Amino acid sequence: MEPRVRNSSLAPGELLFEPDPQVVFFVDFELFKTYECVLRLRNRDSFARRVQVLQPDTRAFVILPGKGGIGPASPKMPFWIGFRVGCLFQVAPGMTTCFTVQFTPDAREDYISELVVVTEREKFIVPLRAICGIGFLDLPPSVAFNPTPVKVKGEKTILLRNTGTKAMVFTIHTTPPFSAVSTRCFLDVGDSTQVTFSFEPARVSTYSSVALLRTTEGLEFSTDLIGKGVNADVKLSAAFLKMENTSVALIHEKTVHLHNNSDHHLDFCWSLLTDDSRTEFDQTSDAVTPRKNGSCEDETLLVPTSTQPGDWQEDPVFQIFPSEGRVWANTSLVFKVVFRPALALRYRRIATCAIAGREAPLSLDLEGTGTGPKAQFLETDVDLGPIVVHTETTMENELMNQGDIGATFSLRKSTSLAQSMFSFTPEGGHLAVGETVKIKTRFHARALGTFEETFHWWINDLPQPLQTTFRGEVLPPVLKLDPSSIDFGRLALGFSETRRVTLKNASSAPQPFRLRLEAAQQESETGTQENEVEETEAKQEFGIHPVEGILEARGTQEVALVLTPAKAQAYNTHLIVDLGSLAPQLLSVPVKATCELPTLTFESDDILHFGDVFVGHAYSQKIFIRNPSALPARYEVSVQEIEAGQVTLHVEEGAGAIEGLERRSVSVHLCAKTTGSVAASLSLSVVGGKEPTSLRLRATSCGPRVRAEPKELDWGKVPCLEEAPRCVKVTNTCPIPAEVTCALRGKEGCFRLNRHLLTLAPGASEILEVTAAFQEPVQQQELLVLSVADGAEIPVTLRGLGTQTPVVFSRDLTLVDFGMFYTGQLKSFKFTAANRGRRARKLSWVDACRAEKQLHLTENAFTVVPETVVLEPNASAA
Repeated sequence: MEPRVRNSSLAPGELLFEPDPQVVFFVDFELFKTYECVLRLRNRDSFARRVQVLQPDTRAFVILPGKGGIGPASPKMPFWIGFRVGCLFQVAPGMTTCFTVQFTPDAREDYISELVVVTEREKFIVPLRAICGIGFLDLPPSVAFNPTPVKVKGEKTILLRNTGTKAMVFTIHTTPPFSAVSTRCFLDVGDSTQVTFSFEPARVSTYSSVALLRTTEGLEFSTDLIGKGVNADVKLSAAFLKMENTSVALIHEKTVHLHNNSDHHLDFCWSLLTDDSRTEFDQTSDAVTPRKNGSCEDETLLVPTSTQPGDWQEDPVFQIFPSEGRVWANTSLVFKVVFRPALALRYRRIATCAIAGREAPLSLDLEGTGTGPKAQFLETDVDLGPIVVHTETTMENELMNQGDIGATFSLRKSTSLAQSMFSFTPEGGHLAVGETVKIKTRFHARALGTFEETFHWWINDLPQPLQTTFRGEVLPPVLKLDPSSIDFGRLALGFSETRRVTLKNASSAPQPFRLRLEAAQQESETGTQENEVEETEAKQEFGIHPVEGILEARGTQEVALVLTPAKAQAYNTHLIVDLGSLAPQLLSVPVKATCELPTLTFESDDILHFGDVFVGHAYSQKIFIRNPSALPARYEVSVQEIEAGQVTLHVEEGAGAIEGLERRSVSVHLCAKTTGSVAASLSLSVVGGKEPTSLRLRATSCGPRVRAEPKELDWGKVPCLEEAPRCVKVTNTCPIPAEVTCALRGKEGCFRLNRHLLTLAPGASEILEVTAAFQEPVQQQELLVLSVADGAEIPVTLRGLGTQTPVVFSRDLTLVDFGMFYTGQLKSFKFTAANRGRRARKLSWVDACRAEKQLHLTENAFTVVPETVVLEPNASAA
């Protein structure tokens, strides 16, 4: 069914109709009789709603509209398709419609079915139950227990009887502190059984509850349960127990009694201090403070312990035996309390005895004092006075045992720097009664300043340590530098200069040192001040050897200071001596220097001429550099303003050092890559300088040069189709390889080359063969062009005159001999004529003896067929 509800006052999930009853019951029926029950459905919505009840699957149940099967005169037809047929009614808001459920049993058995109720929004089920018989319990209306001690179980037994017509199975349901011994029972018709209820109150109070007995058919029977919890008459013989003073590791015992005056056997369990009692006693306990002697008898210690039963094994100080068990009715039990102090303290505990029969546990206050060893130092406050750093100082102190038992001592130092400078020998041991031990103290000063350090010496069985305090002051050593100032004078930029100083140690202990330069105050040549120069730049210019080390007592150390200036400026800084990380800038001396920059020049014209140069051939020239100053300088010659791929320039020994007043030569190597004019410039710069000196470079780059001999070839008269070779000598006259491409320029194509590419090494020659073959008997002329890569073109003129004809025959026609044969017999001679020329030709055969034959009237015995033929170029005829 699809929901058709658009407006509803009920939230989704709530039923539109409320059934009454929720379950339809038929009980104790007879066969073939009809029983009826009215099912009411109330419309809970604020709109009129339709409802339908479908017929159940079994024939024993029938649904009729209205009460007693009398319903509306014309009920509406069902409008849901696919369900079992039922009656459909529309019910006004808040109104109720009724249906009659008829039950006709045909067997003596239980029937279980269900009604399906269909509304406009949902479907829900109303269970149908028919029980052929029913069991009924006869039980008292209430069960009252006698007053019961708390945490003790009391019992009450009642008699139940089945007075119904059917055997029954029922379960018993109770709520604490009430319970039933057996929760599931079976009773046949007329049988009876005993059920025992128990009552175990947790506190002193009056309790009431209801015991429900539910049958398997869903029937419920109940009875009231009433009980009262009371405290049993149980008490301890003493609420406070003070133990005698006991030495550490020894034990002391006392007893306490537990009196049970009740009629019940009661279980008990001892535990230590509860949370509330521990908080109360913590607020009233005395503060524990460390002492410099070995006595701690007046101090109090409250150790938090667990409150769980059976935890006495975890407390080594107080123990009660037995810690758990049972005390019989109207008897007393003796407990042994054992005191075993772990430290020399006054101990206080609250022991609680959780016992059945009482709501609150019984408490027992325990108190005992442990006595331990007595030890003390001869001196507890030592003043070491002024000490030079890295000096070792030694002294002795005495630790005495003035008690009645032995004492074991040990030192516990912290990880601080100040305490790490102290060492003690021995740091632990055992003192017999009356024994004294000497403890040697060594102090190695590794930090400057005043100090006051307290050390803790732990004595066994004492809660607080003994203390010894050392105080004093660590002073820096006396160091000196000789000379008291360092002056480098005038220096050349980029050149190292060394000065040596001596570092002296006037103290009696070796001292570590570290040398460095402070941020220099540098003055440039223009007179402006540049303050706060980066320390990294100073490190690059200044070198210190050694930078750090150990200066022996009363010893000296020679230090080399190397300056390599990187700028033309005045240096004004300090050489600083640090005492490791302890005393930065313990000592300093001034350092001064002046760096000047010489001027270098080219000793030549403004232009360096290379003249004509061949592509790919290297050329070299020398230039000279002059230093007019008395100071040395570092120079660098570099190439500038050069077009990429045009030329390669390399300056040999282009960087180096030149002494004062020196004249030095530098080689410049040039190699052109392409033809044309070459323009470049060389730059001479002084390391550290700003404006370099320039030198222009000029050259003309050209390709290979080749000569051809002869310049003209004339074949004269040559018969057509006859090949006539001639030679041209090609020579490379330059120092670079040449590649020559040979080509013919002309339309006739009467000349042929044996090679089209020549590769000539420097100074080498090659022979080029040119073959002439004329196809027409006319004057022919063409041009042989020799193209040099990256060079010029060389023309060579070719001419010749063709003679005779370009027509050829397949057979020799100088003499045609037919031989002898009979008169009147026909004999033929066949040949082919081919035109190898470029023009068409007409061939006509003429008898050269025709005139003579006409004079003598001789018969013409020879004929040529055909007498005339036209031959196209490259054509033939037979």
